[in-house]
Amino acid sequence: MPANARDTSSILLTHWDPGFYEPNADPICVAELALSALLYERVVIRAVDVIMNPFIARRLHTNERDFQLFRELIDHDCVTILTTRPDDYSCENIQEAARRSPIRARAMDQFLNRSHGAEPWLPEEWQWDLCDALDAVVAKSSDHPSLCFAHRPPEENVFAARFAEILRDRQKYDLAQMPQFADIEDRIAEEFILFCTEPGYFRRFLGNDPKASKREGFFRREAYQCAGKFPNPTGIMNLAQSVYMGLECEREDVEGRFGRKLWEPPFRFSSAQQKAGAVEQGQRIQIAPRRRSIPLALQPGLGRALALTRESDEFRRLQEHFRAWNACSPSDGTDQMLGAVIEKFKESAARVMVAYGPVERSVMILVKLLYFAARCSGYSFFVSLSKTINPDPIVDDLASNHLARLAGEMAHIVRSGVFARKVDHQIRRALTVRSGAIQFSVPEVDSEHDNRR
Repeated sequence: MPANARDTSSILLTHWDPGFYEPNADPICVAELALSALLYERVVIRAVDVIMNPFIARRLHTNERDFQLFRELIDHDCVTILTTRPDDYSCENIQEAARRSPIRARAMDQFLNRSHGAEPWLPEEWQWDLCDALDAVVAKSSDHPSLCFAHRPPEENVFAARFAEILRDRQKYDLAQMPQFADIEDRIAEEFILFCTEPGYFRRFLGNDPKASKREGFFRREAYQCAGKFPNPTGIMNLAQSVYMGLECEREDVEGRFGRKLWEPPFRFSSAQQKAGAVEQGQRIQIAPRRRSIPLALQPGLGRALALTRESDEFRRLQEHFRAWNACSPSDGTDQMLGAVIEKFKESAARVMVAYGPVERSVMILVKLLYFAARCSGYSFFVSLSKTINPDPIVDDLASNHLARLAGEMAHIVRSGVFARKVDHQIRRALTVRSGAIQFSVPEVDSEHDNRR
């Protein structure tokens, strides 16, 4: 589904997964949630990531200000927490706990039945305390709007099927030309195809390893364990991560955050003609960031200011503009509409936000938005801990090239490697973090339809 086809713009912060998170590169969690809420109608985080990601969990546990601001975002429906439906747990005790304490129940399931990477997850006492604190936030009523249940995975093992399909067609996917997957040698690829398709093969491969998974199916955990037995596991592990997160985004009908450690699943064109068209189109792409910025104050009232902004006509018009936007054609209105949302937020923040405690002397860069092609506009957002909201622009070279939002065919060009090989260094600097809907392939468009576009 193209990124602009769904009724509601939604993003899942996939990079909060503890296996992918880079605390030195990403902004603090509350600031990132606030930024996402200014751009998307629905911002989704997974309960398990909030608890298992040690950097995010520790900050929410130890920083009272951040936890209260996080609570504001939940209370004002700026953020949705995704967790498991009570009836979907295999253990009756966890099912019962989930009806009272959904966050703690998800942590219990992770502790008892799952793993972190290929290793058991052993939570510390403070993480259980954080579960209880979060449950107090989301469980105020049985139908709290900021808690939602994940869609049930299909009965068949789609992960193994998709993983094997990409590896079989690795030449069509051009994996060898993509640095994140380049070290997947033929021997590794053929072994993993067997792990995915031949029942019991991965169990025999792992042999008597005491840490080996006891499950019959081949999923991400099993892929990690098998990859660890090879001398160069990075590429195949990257592919497992990409397929797993891509399928989750597809299942929940959300965009995902990709870049750095976590890459989109590779993309395969349906024909040489389609690829040639992408090459021609990719050669015309230029990255053109803008340099406007606003401070984003982390103070009480942040959730209310965001809620007022998200209820405004300015935010509604921006979302309608994105839905109607053609992914391959520049749009003159994006810059003005995004600017109107920013002005509305500044106006709302000035009305409802109050000073909080002592002033910290640091100004922290939150994120640089790069829009190219149809969304060729951007703003730099800064986390400001001052008592007042300064409307004057702040310019800082360090803010450049931090995040890009891709959609539709532009994302296909990047994921297929066509554009990346042309301007490799530029694209990887500028697009270190991306968001976009997931498509694993696109059917061929007939010439008559193509001529009407």
